[in-house]
Amino acid sequence: MGRAAGTPPWNEPIYDPEVRIDAKVATVWAWYDFLAGEKWSHCGIDAFQLAKLADGWKITQLVDTRYQTGCKTPAAPK
Repeated sequence: MGRAAGTPPWNEPIYDPEVRIDAKVATVWAWYDFLAGEKWSHCGIDAFQLAKLADGWKITQLVDTRYQTGCKTPAAPK
């Protein structure tokens, strides 16, 4: 799934990632902001599961939360 032609680019910077690794399994937990062009949309937590394969680390799963109020991330409205 991607954005429709003619719509602003999406940007999802992450902040303060927590990374845990054991052998060939890793988890990344990080706050994020979601922006469409310059317009802030929401914030939340991204949680990634990764596996180390022969050709490098690959994301195997991603889940997230979404908030439009109460966000203390850098891009959120103050």
